[in-house]
Order: sequence, then structure tokens, then C-alpha cells
Amino acid sequence: VGSGDVVSTAGLVDAPVWGLVRSAQSENPGRLALVDVDGSAALGQLPGVLGLDEPQVAVRGDVVWAPRLMRAGGGVLA
Repeated sequence: VGSGDVVSTAGLVDAPVWGLVRSAQSENPGRLALVDVDGSAALGQLPGVLGLDEPQVAVRGDVVWAPRLMRAGGGVLA
């Protein structure tokens, strides 16, 4: 889950671990969660975030983000 204006490639090091956890999530639904926090201040929100029953979230400040698919609008692509 990405949010904000900053783009970093530091997450490339963690990508294999995220893939492993996603694989484990598919084998054990509801038992594992991926939580991306933006600093130690967000760690205090973990108990509430883990209670959301979301498989993947990002905590940015006081905002919790979860990935969603949305239907594209019916307009013409430019």
C-alpha cells in the first residue's frame, strides 16, 4: 500500500518477506496481517489496526489505509 508523495525503493529489500507472508496468508486466511507503519508513533495503533480484520494495511499518521479495487468510470480514457 503506498500513500503520500514520497517514493522510495527501500521497500525492495522487504519485498521477498512481503511475498512470503502473502503466500502464508493464502494458506491460512485470517491468521496473518501485513501492516506497514511510517514510524514508531504509529506502533501504538497496532492493537486497533489488527482488530480491523484487514489482511493488509498501511498506517500513515492517524490514517489507516487498506487496498481496494474500484470499478473504473465509464468515461473515455485520454
